[in-house]
Amino acid sequence: MSKNLHSLPADTLIASSIPPESERRYQQLCAMRDDLRQRLPQELGALASSDDMRAGGDVVDMALGATNEPLHIGEVELVEQQLCNVDVAIARIQDGTHNQCEDCGLPISKARLNAVPSATRCVKCQRESEK
Repeated sequence: MSKNLHSLPADTLIASSIPPESERRYQQLCAMRDDLRQRLPQELGALASSDDMRAGGDVVDMALGATNEPLHIGEVELVEQQLCNVDVAIARIQDGTHNQCEDCGLPISKARLNAVPSATRCVKCQRESEK
């Protein structure tokens, strides 16, 4: 008896089209995406807590909340950026361009992809983009 494709999770349908050589990296990126999706509400909660401290506490609570707020905002922005990078990398695996530098079109080394699974540029182009 065949399974109804609509009852399968979207990642299952997409994973069936992933080239075997990219399967491990795809699974790694999906795990990273899941971790980031769990972390984002925690970071947003910490940000809300620092707002609550400033709004309803004494002078010390207000100062502590004001001090911690930029840290929490930075963490939220970092998690959101990482999540975006991982989503882009997953899409690039799905369309077969994950191993190609988005700037020069040359292959991204396996060592770089092992170190930074969401990399979209080769080392040379990444250095150039950071100048």
